[in-house]
Amino acid sequence: MTTRKPIIPSMIIPGGAPLPPGPPAPGAVPPWRIPAPAAAAPPPPPPTAPPAVVVPASAPPPEQVHHHHVHVTLQPLPYYEPIEPTRWERLWAWIRSIGRPWQLIVALLAAVIPMPFTGHSAASTWAATVYLARTEWGAPFGYALAGLALAWVVLRIVRHGGTLLRIWAGVVTAIGLISAINLFDIVTLLTGVTR
Repeated sequence: MTTRKPIIPSMIIPGGAPLPPGPPAPGAVPPWRIPAPAAAAPPPPPPTAPPAVVVPASAPPPEQVHHHHVHVTLQPLPYYEPIEPTRWERLWAWIRSIGRPWQLIVALLAAVIPMPFTGHSAASTWAATVYLARTEWGAPFGYALAGLALAWVVLRIVRHGGTLLRIWAGVVTAIGLISAINLFDIVTLLTGVTR
C-alpha cells in the first residue's frame, strides 16, 4: 500500500485579492530580450520610362468568315417484319438442302423405272421385301426393316450431303416404308385387337 504525499500549497491568495499575472501570450517577447532594431526599408527603384508602343503602318483587313449551316433530317424507314415463308417455300428450301433438283428427279426416276431382266423397279423390289417380312414375321419386323434402312440413308445424307446414289437410296427406302404401313396397325396399337 502506497502512502499519499501531503499537498503543500506554495501560495495562498486571500479572497478578493487580484490574481497574479498568467503565462505570457503566444509570440510575446520575454522581458529579458531586447528587441532588434527595425531594418531600414530599401530605397524605391528609379522610375522607368514606359515601353514604346509600335503602331503598324496599316493593319490588314479582317478575313471574312462564311458560316454554312447544314441541317440534316433523317427519315426513319418504316420497319417491316420479315415475311414468313410459305409451306411450299419451306418445302422447296428443304428439297434444295438435300440436293440439286436434277439429282432429285433423276433419283426418283431411277428408283421407279423397271430394271432390266427383272421387270420390277428397285423401289417395288424393296417394297415387296419389306411387305414379305411384315407378313411372314409380323408387323414389328416389317417396320424395323424399313425404318432402319431409311434412318441409315437419312443419316448419311445429313452427315455427308446428298449425292445421286444417296438420294436414290432414300427414295427406295421411303417407298419401302410406305409399303410396310397398314392403317389397321393403329387399331391394333390402341386396342390390342388383331384380325
